[in-house]
Amino acid sequence: MPDGLLIRAAQHGDVAALAEQVAALHAHEHIVSTPARCAQHLHTLIDHPELGCTLVLIESGALVGYCLLSWCFSLEFDGRFALLDELYIAPEFRGGGRARHAIEAAIEHCRRAGVSALRLEVANDNHRAAELYRRLDFRAETRQLMTRRLGANQRTSE
Repeated sequence: MPDGLLIRAAQHGDVAALAEQVAALHAHEHIVSTPARCAQHLHTLIDHPELGCTLVLIESGALVGYCLLSWCFSLEFDGRFALLDELYIAPEFRGGGRARHAIEAAIEHCRRAGVSALRLEVANDNHRAAELYRRLDFRAETRQLMTRRLGANQRTSE
C-alpha cells in the first residue's frame, strides 16, 4: 500500500469531496447526475449500512478515490452478495496501486460482512481495469448484464 494511504468507510464529513469525485466519474461514464443528488445518496449509504458502504481512500489528508459497495441477495450466490458499483481514483493518483488496494479492502469488507460473492462490471473497452480485475481473481461471466432504468438517472449516450 502506498505510504500514508488510509482506506476506511466514508463519513458525513467526506461527502462534499466525495460528491465531486462521483461527479467526475459520472461525467466520464456519461451518467446524468447532480452533486446534490449524489450527496443525498451518499448520506443515505452512511446512515443505512444495510444498503451498502462507500470506502474512501485518504492520502495526506486528501480524498483521492472511493469505491461503492451495494448489498444484494441471490439464490445463485447462497444469499447476500455485493456489487462493487463504482470505483474511482483521481487521475493524478492513478498508476500507484491504489485501485488494487481499494478492491482488496472492498473484498475484506465484504468478507467481514458475510458476503458470499463480489461482482462488478467493467466497460468492454476498459482493458486496463479488466486486467486488474483478472489479476484479483474476478472472472468474466458468460451472461450479458442488461438493465432497464426505472428512475430519472439516465446515461446521456450509449
